[in-house]
Amino acid sequence: MPVIAGAGVAWQQGTNGRLRLRTQSPLAATLVNFAGGTAVLIVASLVHIAVVGAPRDLPTDPSLYLGGALGVVYIFLSSVIVQRTGVLVLGLGSVVGLLTTSVFLDALWPAPAAPPIPVAVLAASVAIAGVVVAAVPWGRLRRG
Repeated sequence: MPVIAGAGVAWQQGTNGRLRLRTQSPLAATLVNFAGGTAVLIVASLVHIAVVGAPRDLPTDPSLYLGGALGVVYIFLSSVIVQRTGVLVLGLGSVVGLLTTSVFLDALWPAPAAPPIPVAVLAASVAIAGVVVAAVPWGRLRRG
């Protein structure tokens, strides 16, 4: 499932970059993504309410509602960045961000199945090395 989700994210980033290029605005990609996401969430919510019933209470912790705002910022920035880096480097950079934040969170709040921190740091380091290899402008190095 994570591989399928990753493929979907790569497709989304590439498509957002093309949409931004055509419209000359990252706002268009952001709007299209969140309009589509909102429509899917409305349908999923209606199905869930029909099958399970409505939730009794909504969460009161305001930090739980930051995901939508962060998602808007992420889509906006990725539609701008992908034009310069390409989908591969943007995806690798996103993975490095995920991994380094995961190492930090696992160090703060370790889960029972989390790997030891040195192993997690090693894995994140390998991913960072991959970003460096993919981001180096190899063609310009040979000519220079």
